[in-house]
This record gives sequence, C-alpha cells and structure tokens, in this order.
Amino acid sequence: AQKLSSLLKDNNGDSSGFGFGTYSINGMKGGGGHGLALVNTGGKVVQFISSGGSFRAKDGAAKGMTSINIGDSKSNTNSGYSFQLVGNGRKAGHFRWSGPIYATAGAINTGQMFTYAFINEIHYQNVKPGQRFVEIAVRSNTVLRGWSIVLYNGSSGLSYHSEVLSTFSNTDGFGFLVVQMKQIKKDGSYGVALVDSSSNVIQFLSYNGRFKAKNGLANGMVSYNIGGFESAATNSGYSFQLIGTGLFVGDFNWSTPIKTTAGAVNRGQSFKKSAITVRNSHSYSYDEK
Repeated sequence: AQKLSSLLKDNNGDSSGFGFGTYSINGMKGGGGHGLALVNTGGKVVQFISSGGSFRAKDGAAKGMTSINIGDSKSNTNSGYSFQLVGNGRKAGHFRWSGPIYATAGAINTGQMFTYAFINEIHYQNVKPGQRFVEIAVRSNTVLRGWSIVLYNGSSGLSYHSEVLSTFSNTDGFGFLVVQMKQIKKDGSYGVALVDSSSNVIQFLSYNGRFKAKNGLANGMVSYNIGGFESAATNSGYSFQLIGTGLFVGDFNWSTPIKTTAGAVNRGQSFKKSAITVRNSHSYSYDEK
C-alpha cells in the first residue's frame, strides 16, 4: 500500500474543476494478472482495476471485490505509452479504457473531455405555463446535444413528459440554458430529471416532497427534494435557485424563491476553481494469486 498526499488543483486550463496528480507506485508490477485499488480517506475503494484479466481480491481494502480489466498489457509496450480513460463525461463510469496510447501523465488524456452540467434554477408555479422554466448551468467544453429533461409525477412515480435539449454549448467558464417548460406541473409533488446523451441521470430533483421513480431512466431512484414550495402567491419573477460558492452542484444549496436570474449567474452564487486535497488516501497493488 502507498499513501498519497497532495493538493490537486484545476490544472486542466478550462475551469473544468479537474486536476491530475501523477504518482510513482512502489512495487507495482508489469505484465498480466496484477491490480490496483484506489482507496479514499474513509477506507472505501473508489476503483479496483487490473490488466491482463479480472480477478477477485482476497485481502486488503478490496477484499471480496472483482477487478475491472482495463486491457492486456504487452511486455514490448513503449515506455512512453499507457492505458487511459477516453470519451466524454464527468466521472469514471462515463469513460472507457483505451490503450496503450501515447502517455499524457499530468494532463488531460488523448480523446478525453470533461463535461458537466446541472439544474441551476427552477420556476414552476405560474398561471401562464409559458413562464415556467428550468435553467441548466453548463460548464466549458460541455455540449448538450442529446441531453434531455424528463418530468415525473410524484403521486404515481411515472414520467409524463420528456424534452430534448438544444445543441447549446459553452466554451468559457459557465453558460446558462433556459428551457421553457410549459408542461411542468405546479400543484403537488413533481420531479425533474436531467439526463445526458449516454442516458446517465445527472440529477433527479423534486419539489413539494420526495418520491421514488417507477419508470424511465430514473426508475428506482429517490428524488432530492429542493425544499420549500411556490404557491399561487409566489411572484412570477421569482424562482428556486442554487446559491453559494463552488464549481460542482454539491457545493451549492437551494434557496427559497428569490428574484429570478434566468440566463445568468444566480443571486448569491459564485463560481470558482476548485482544489481537492488528497490526504491519507492509499493505492494498493494486487497480485492475482
């Protein structure tokens, strides 16, 4: 096991919030039948990968887990090449392993793009349906082609409308896409799911109570209740908004209805580059036997 200790900053150059720490792992073996586990500060295995085939760990933090095979390692592979995650997404499961290809240690991989978007503002209580909307905050290098918003009925748990988003893209910091949602219901418990182009549910929010989805891509998921409610007395120029400071949706909190900022940064919201501390985390090297 090797302890990691470093401060990873957003060194991607595009405000994506991702940094890259390169570590020399003592005792790591080449060839097939070997694995590597990444363990967080709480002792939870974040990843357990292997080359040359999958196997089941018999001890350590990954005991009982089966590794994910990232590919076959060749003894004659050039030292300047490596296995890398490629594709578009925001977390490991959105990418696929490729290689060996030319190494990019300390930088974004070849063929990799970090994408990130989240629901940033909602207004559902309005006599005129055309004034109801959902706003999406879109980080740089994220293209919403193929993304969608799915509306759910909290009473039945079933979806009742799906809206495919426009090909909105953003190349500098954060941009904001306002989607007019005249179909969104205003009385009772309802939900809104944000789905990416690979059918991953990015968010599943609800208002006036939480519930469990019973169909669609959010099937089996329990919604996150944004709290509070909009009543008939709520001014049409007010909305629920994420407020606080950060880059990721978890950095912010939902406000009670405040004056709307559709298409712009919310009131009391500030986007900043992130710094992630990797302290007392470990990597474990495994042999198949």
